Amino acid sequence: MIDVKELLLAWGAWCRDDHMGLDCKSPSEMIMRSAPHADATETAPVTRYQIDYISDDMALRIDRIVTVLCKYKPIEGKCLRMRYINRQYPEHIANTYLSDLKYGKDSKRKVSKYKASEYIASAEGFILGRILDAM
Repeated sequence: MIDVKELLLAWGAWCRDDHMGLDCKSPSEMIMRSAPHADATETAPVTRYQIDYISDDMALRIDRIVTVLCKYKPIEGKCLRMRYINRQYPEHIANTYLSDLKYGKDSKRKVSKYKASEYIASAEGFILGRILDAM
């Protein structure tokens, strides 16, 4: 079974990856950058996960699905993009985007983080359904 959250985390990392220099990342360079140093206090530990790797074909496939999602369900699409590309938590999405959308910028009222989680879960289900449908 496909873990849609891991796949979307990898897609988000793929979207954030800046290739404006058009250089190639070699496996050797990644190993050298993540190699332990002589003194562990000199640098912070490397926090690159295996989920950061996704093929361009799969990432573009997910990108097309997200485009369809944004066309038909723009709120869910925006919440999904904020969660996985911008790495924002549901509470932040609810307090900034959803609260302003529902109550206006000047209001003190806030939307619950659970509502943002519902939108994100709905979007994840849409993505998973489209991926499984294409298989």
